[in-house]
Amino acid sequence: VAWLCGVWPAVLALAASTLCAAHYVITPDSNWAIDAPADLFGLIVFFIVGTISIALFARIETQRQIALQQSALNQKLNEELTHREKQKDEFIALLAHELRNPLAPIGNSISLLEKQSDLPDSSLQVVQVLRNNFNHLVRLTNDLLDVSRFLNDKIELKRERVDMVECVRLAIDMNRFDLSRKKHALYTDLPDQPVWAFLDQVRCCQIIVNLLSNAIRYTPDEGKITIRLSADEHNVMVEVRDNGLGIPDAIRGKIFTPFFQAQPKQSRYASGLGLGLSIVKKLVQLHGGAISVNSNGLFNGTQILVSFPLGVDAAFEHDTLSPHGHADCDPKEPRKAADLAVGTRSESDLSLAHRVLVVDDHRDTADTLSALLAVEGFSVEVARTGQEAVEVAMAFFPQVVLLDIGLPELDGFEVARLLRAQFTKAQLRIIALSGWGSEADKAKGLQSGFDAHLTKPICLQELLQLIREPDLSAVAVAAN
Repeated sequence: VAWLCGVWPAVLALAASTLCAAHYVITPDSNWAIDAPADLFGLIVFFIVGTISIALFARIETQRQIALQQSALNQKLNEELTHREKQKDEFIALLAHELRNPLAPIGNSISLLEKQSDLPDSSLQVVQVLRNNFNHLVRLTNDLLDVSRFLNDKIELKRERVDMVECVRLAIDMNRFDLSRKKHALYTDLPDQPVWAFLDQVRCCQIIVNLLSNAIRYTPDEGKITIRLSADEHNVMVEVRDNGLGIPDAIRGKIFTPFFQAQPKQSRYASGLGLGLSIVKKLVQLHGGAISVNSNGLFNGTQILVSFPLGVDAAFEHDTLSPHGHADCDPKEPRKAADLAVGTRSESDLSLAHRVLVVDDHRDTADTLSALLAVEGFSVEVARTGQEAVEVAMAFFPQVVLLDIGLPELDGFEVARLLRAQFTKAQLRIIALSGWGSEADKAKGLQSGFDAHLTKPICLQELLQLIREPDLSAVAVAAN
């Protein structure tokens, strides 16, 4: 009764059954009197056991109700945390988009200045300062997004056949200005022959760039930095050594913690968000590699050693992979027939890509990008809205459309679908240039008819490669 009906019905049942036992069961029958002491003792034991049972059932029921309430509360908290996590991701994505939009015209303007051959030396130095700080802002933005992706397990490696010697050289070039500014002596120990590995080229370069950047930052002016690349049968190792500040033993285990900085915030060596080494460690682990840090203490320099597995396919990719790491296209494969309403173009005309349509509602971005492309020798038209983009495309017949996604009236996805209904891939290549750069945005773009997706601010050389590439199948996947 306690289990099915509750405490008070159980108390009533116990009292009734005790009275019934005394009146009907215990002799003398039909009498409340109990002559035998054993019968009285048994009745008392019966009542006590019943009372204890009711108390136990009541406690179990109370605990069950508490557990149900706690479960409901936990579910509510979990839903709230999930909602807040989603809001955080949306905020970071929006923040990155809003940061990238002004960064895009700044980067384009710097590139325009760099192409001026008649700038005085004083102006060239100013341009170098602008480029250095622009790259720093881009790196901070990307670091924030990378941390968010890591926390949500959204990082996917795009493995390809990579020459690690070229990766190291590229990382050195990307840090060349900082090395010169701080007058560091850089010593390299690189193999004369390529060292091939099956890795994500972009992420490997990011790892080495971050390691070099840290060494440059935490080494006083006119320091010594050494980078060494070696390989054995199974792994390729990258070592970065400096004679800078070093790492005290007390904090060595914390340097891979996100937002941790070895130097106080007020220190002249402290800059950035303290995300570089945490991102490096995550990327190395994603590749199945290992990272170790050695230092003899404060002011005694630091050595960081990263080890990557070569990959089981690294030695067998030479004949089957293009330089971009994807299967070479069959040159004999015919292209789709051109739409008669638009006309046909030859393969050589397509590879030149003379006509480019830039579509962006951000005026500074569109104007600076179109100016850059004009300097490179392209014929460029600009559209500010989605509807205008479709109208200009039908009159201008571009060979490449650089299309922003967040457009008024019609968004970039809808514009791509409309253009793809009028132009085949052989006639028109559509490249997304957007501040939105999530995997979902890229996947939706490919479904809408985009050939590639670049995230603002763009790398000019990468964009030019995409524009001039006769076949985007090899580079569309590699584009950020």
